[in-house]
Amino acid sequence: MRTYLLSIFLFLFSTFSFAQSPITIQGQVVDATTQELLIGTNVYPLSDWQRGTSTDDEGQFTLEAATDDTLMVTFIGYEPQLVAATEGELLVKLKANVQNMETVTVEASSLVAEEFSIKKIEQLEIYMNPNAKADPLLAVNSLPAATTLDESANVSLRGSSPAQTGIFLNDVPIYDAVRFAQLNGIGTFSIFNTALIKQLQVFPSNPPLEFGNTSAGLISLQTTDQIPEQASVDAVISPANVGIYASLPTSSTSAVSLFSNYQPSGILQAMNSRALQDLKYFHTLDFGAHYFHQLNEKTSLKVFNYAVNEGYRFASRHPSGDDTFRMQKWRNFTTANLRTQYEHSLLTFNGGFSISDMNLSVGNLDIDTQNQDMYLSANYTRFWDAWTLKTGFTYDDRQADFAGKTPVFDYARATHHPADSFAAQMQVRVPEGYVYSKYQPSQRWTLGLGLRKNVPINDQPDYLSYQFNTHYQLAKQQTVTFSAGRYHQQVIPQSESAASFYCSDQLSLDYQYQRKGKTLSLAVFYKDTQADRVMEQTYGAEAAADIRWSPKLRTQLSYTYLNASVQEEEVSISSPYDLNYFVRGSFTYQISPQWSLSSIFIHRQGTFYQSVVDRVYNSELEVYAPTYASADQALRLPDYNVIDLSISRVWPLSEKLSAVAFGNINNVLNHRNVRGIDYNQDYSQPFNKLFAQRTFYAGVILQWQ
Repeated sequence: MRTYLLSIFLFLFSTFSFAQSPITIQGQVVDATTQELLIGTNVYPLSDWQRGTSTDDEGQFTLEAATDDTLMVTFIGYEPQLVAATEGELLVKLKANVQNMETVTVEASSLVAEEFSIKKIEQLEIYMNPNAKADPLLAVNSLPAATTLDESANVSLRGSSPAQTGIFLNDVPIYDAVRFAQLNGIGTFSIFNTALIKQLQVFPSNPPLEFGNTSAGLISLQTTDQIPEQASVDAVISPANVGIYASLPTSSTSAVSLFSNYQPSGILQAMNSRALQDLKYFHTLDFGAHYFHQLNEKTSLKVFNYAVNEGYRFASRHPSGDDTFRMQKWRNFTTANLRTQYEHSLLTFNGGFSISDMNLSVGNLDIDTQNQDMYLSANYTRFWDAWTLKTGFTYDDRQADFAGKTPVFDYARATHHPADSFAAQMQVRVPEGYVYSKYQPSQRWTLGLGLRKNVPINDQPDYLSYQFNTHYQLAKQQTVTFSAGRYHQQVIPQSESAASFYCSDQLSLDYQYQRKGKTLSLAVFYKDTQADRVMEQTYGAEAAADIRWSPKLRTQLSYTYLNASVQEEEVSISSPYDLNYFVRGSFTYQISPQWSLSSIFIHRQGTFYQSVVDRVYNSELEVYAPTYASADQALRLPDYNVIDLSISRVWPLSEKLSAVAFGNINNVLNHRNVRGIDYNQDYSQPFNKLFAQRTFYAGVILQWQ
């Protein structure tokens, strides 16, 4: 299938001729206000739009045009500009498509601790990152600090479980931030539409205490607050997704964005019948709406709503009997943010409400889960020349209702085996007050200090969270960030063995060197976490390099080492995140102004599993009951290796329409990556459960403005 796709691409890539001798034009496109390089800008002659090109990673372009021609320069979110075709070098400055109020107020960031984030990712970086596949959380999973052990959008940071990672959208916590109806049933993509995301910031350790109820890393996403001058529409057409995104001004001070996606499984399964032989069916239908209103020169309002209905079925194998695993889920959540900017202060109110209903069933397991989450916060920030103080109060209320039946014996899971019925309700209420201050005694130094205290209710633990941060600029290109603190988190456990309360002590030291085209980073970190009666200890190191060798070639390489252990009742064993090596890399090559080729690879040590050492036949149930090796005798799975390849082509089809065609091969070498061990009926013969094998994908994105 991939060969067919490349053939189509090559067929569509044709050559053209001029009626007169052309001249060569070179140029660079930047934001007129910030001077930021605009990558992927469309540039084409009015006389022949098919000879157009787009800017590379340095915002540069090269094309040929007639001496009396005019160039049209367009980029989504910016005003188009006409430029006379002149031989030599051009500098084109595009103005953002933003309607300004008569009085312009300089807005301060609502995130006080932003200097202590390890990575800030802009929207364009998500689109340009070959690891991200245009998804915000997958962009985070491409960072050296990401230690996710499956092929999902769930984010593990520096050896902590995804349940400990805080994800906030417009300062509102989002629980369960992935869509599950994907290839392997474990949540391949997040629920966030990148077209709405202005930027995201990543704190892989020591989450800032202006956010609460998180004990490991934190991801803060902010949606756009720009008002476009004119409507724009993006459409995606691919084998497993048909989607549309529209952004339009509703007045000179407000705008609305709407998007929807439908994801069927039929075509994708036909394209990858061998790789997806266990997948029987999946579907997703979602809808989102984002509204921004500048109420006056000081006050703005954001409202976002998202709804999704999804489901999947795949073959499930177990020694006691094979069956089909089924999942069906619907969800709706809303966030709202009211922000008032004064001359020296900022007042914000944030709210969120989420409801969901999910059913999981396989064999004699059948569980219904209904969740309801509510969040409210009031925050006040005061700015001085060198000092910033933020304080506020948050209330996080989560409730889950569980009902259904579970196997009486873990080794007897067929539909006819005994099962226990149950019904339970769990609720976590977390009211907290906090104060966070930042002091900048000089241009080089930034110091941060935070305290967060809960109001214990319903016999909940009484705790105080605290942290200290410092950011120092060693030289123009070098920075060091040190953070330390104690953090607490209350969660709703998803199983009897899961923890409900985390207390984590953390230290981290991050160094970064940046020079034009090169970024080098080093980090060391330590975490000591108590999860109910279980102690988890993790320390590790990271090293990464991001180098632009030329305007056409960019490479990234990172190495992570983790020493992670779990101790329960004086018995210490290795954590699943105990990894001697986790290597991740990528390259992007701009074959021509229109063509881009990229590849990523991951090589990491396998995780642990407990092998079967004996089994006993249960004649009453007619199944075998296995005996597993003790936890301290766990074995490692084989190393995980994957290489993905993608290619894309940009076409400026007209003054207002452009297209991007893309194709992907996941797991190019078809490596048989093992995610677990399963057994035959009498546990005498083990066999491997595999991650996704080689799959092919392609599609087209159409952009109107």
